Amino acid sequence: MSAEAFRDQVFSLPQLIRDTTWVVEDRARSVLGTPDLLNLRLAVLTGSGDSHIAARAGQYAWQALGAVPSFADDAMTAARYRLDPIAAGQRLRPLLVAVSNSGEVARVVEAAGRARAEGSAVLAVTASPDSRLARAADSVLLAAAPPFAPAPGVRSYAMSLLGLYHLAIRIGEVRGRYTMDEAGALRRQLAGLADAIEAGLDAAATAAGALAERWAEHSGTDLLGSGPGRASADYGAAKLLEAAGVRGYGQDLEEFAHLHYFAADTTTPVLLVTSSTSAARSRAAEVAKLLETLGRPAATLSDEPLIGAHLPHAAGVPEIFQPLLHIAPLALLADEVMRRRGEEPGRGGRDGWAESVDGATIRDSAISLPTSHR
Repeated sequence: MSAEAFRDQVFSLPQLIRDTTWVVEDRARSVLGTPDLLNLRLAVLTGSGDSHIAARAGQYAWQALGAVPSFADDAMTAARYRLDPIAAGQRLRPLLVAVSNSGEVARVVEAAGRARAEGSAVLAVTASPDSRLARAADSVLLAAAPPFAPAPGVRSYAMSLLGLYHLAIRIGEVRGRYTMDEAGALRRQLAGLADAIEAGLDAAATAAGALAERWAEHSGTDLLGSGPGRASADYGAAKLLEAAGVRGYGQDLEEFAHLHYFAADTTTPVLLVTSSTSAARSRAAEVAKLLETLGRPAATLSDEPLIGAHLPHAAGVPEIFQPLLHIAPLALLADEVMRRRGEEPGRGGRDGWAESVDGATIRDSAISLPTSHR
């Protein structure tokens, strides 16, 4: 991976959404049949790394738009702990939605294989139709970005979100949650985020550079959010780790008051991921006051400032879709910190990190499938 490709991927996001959103939408219409959607009673969205974060972000759209009770599990939990006891007690099969851009991550492939063996249906959301995950699934939603120089999960993460969002809209439409016209308006709103992201790129880049100038020397950063914002906090933490080697800690706003609030080191920066329309906005305002009292370096990723520096994103976007808006400012912040620290993505695959080259540490793990035990 090159350092330049990371920033280039961020600035390619608007055109990527324009080029792919309607293709993904068309596939999402037919990947699951109407009886399957009408009978859907429980979904488990899963993945590893960025794909797990996408599942956590998408979960809220599935619940709000599709009215489908949904878990969002990391792949180890989904594979070895979640589905077997649930599937055993269900008259209708649960649905595992397995997200993996490459389709080759061992734990996600394992989750798909175990889910089918234990009686669940499996839908893969992937860019790779010939992957192990695609072969292990009952059905496949292809959500592939056109080829681009590799970087720490920007375009691939956006494609996973688009896939999950379009599925959620389709589920709600089929289940009569809203009319076809209203579903079309939701899809156009999602497509319109390309313009919203593009309009804010320069401001986000400037704000990220100024913030990185002050924060790059720190070895850690707390990122706080709730609901969809918590998923974005985890995404920002992941980019800081992958790109800059900085320990990013994603945490729920409420849980911060129970945990990291008590850290003796009050110099670690904090980024609040919120918005003026967030269901957790009132708690974010209270946490902001706690941070001021502690004297913690702080900033806000939001449509309006709340505390400290402001990483901006567009206003007027439903909270369930905001993780798509958060990608650019969070990735730009990680990119700016990486440059100031003289780092390379993934530590350049050197020294003790050499085993991570080509994803070997996550693809080559042994896959454990169950034997019959019922």
